[in-house]
Amino acid sequence: MEALTNGAKINPTFQPRNNKEAYLAHLNGVDVGELPEPRTNEEALLCSLCVNGVGGGGVSDGLIIKQRDENGSPLVVDASNLSVLHTAQFYSGRANCPWYKTKTFILPKGITELPEYVFACCTGFETFEIPDGITKIGKYAFNICSGMKKVVFSDTVEEIGDHAFDKCTALSEVVLNDNLRIIDDYAFKDCSALVSITIPQGVELIESYAFSGCTKLTTVTFEGTPAEISSAAFLNLTNITDIYVPWAEGEVSGAQWGATNAIVHYGG
Repeated sequence: MEALTNGAKINPTFQPRNNKEAYLAHLNGVDVGELPEPRTNEEALLCSLCVNGVGGGGVSDGLIIKQRDENGSPLVVDASNLSVLHTAQFYSGRANCPWYKTKTFILPKGITELPEYVFACCTGFETFEIPDGITKIGKYAFNICSGMKKVVFSDTVEEIGDHAFDKCTALSEVVLNDNLRIIDDYAFKDCSALVSITIPQGVELIESYAFSGCTKLTTVTFEGTPAEISSAAFLNLTNITDIYVPWAEGEVSGAQWGATNAIVHYGG
């Protein structure tokens, strides 16, 4: 089934068989109920069209474009009037998507989570500051934001979801917050510009492959003692030379947590 462009009508009782059909049916005016969560980049793009409207990402009600480039692409977007952010709302999987070059989003107050894929492929970001009130970064939220060089987390963030910053290949500075508790699987996968990372005191769990593909990472510093670090958290990161920890040897299992060339400097 493909989107209808020739005036044909879908039976209003049509029942989609998969996510793609659900999105396409929605775009053609069929009530399919709550939209399913996307599982692929293609599905995320279709979901974004459902949320924002067809044709250039449709401007959501309440958005204010504060600055555009010479071609009219939004550079600064004020989303502070929105009451909620949706899955894949600003997903920009193609160069002609309206948010592809956006450098700044002013986020609404009162939201507690950045949904899955919400800013995926927004290549214009250079620095992103996660605002107060956000407690969780959803899966793939900043996936392939390839221009992002720095991200700063507010004190309220507690969890960074799977693949949240996957393939942010220019990301060289990550400022994590003291109240962070969980770094999920592949959270910073393929952040190949990252040279060092400091894990704050509040972190309790680092999941598998959290830093997989961070090929320039050389130094990891722990400020606290997590309850669990996956034995594959730093798997195959052969350039890591030093891991600094405040605990005694053997207190946290799995050392060197996949970084086979690293020296673990114990402080306990």
